[in-house]
Amino acid sequence: MSIMLPTSFSVHPRPWLKAEVLDHCGLSVKDAADRMDVADQTLSDMLNGEAALSSKMALRFEERFGLPAQTLLLMQARYDAHYLLRN
Repeated sequence: MSIMLPTSFSVHPRPWLKAEVLDHCGLSVKDAADRMDVADQTLSDMLNGEAALSSKMALRFEERFGLPAQTLLLMQARYDAHYLLRN
């Protein structure tokens, strides 16, 4: 799946992943965590904004759902630069 990001795009990957992967596929956090071979709490923390998307988690989304890890990490980096570094 190819995702093109405009340079002004700065959304946290969390709501996008929840809507486009979990909700779209009808998966609970537990179901998705099982598919990705990660702890439920680890995925839940990321989806609830208590943890940033790690490179390891991005690779798991790529391996299990075909989402480019590089794009997901770029989303996280742009979000961090736009919202976190400006405060």
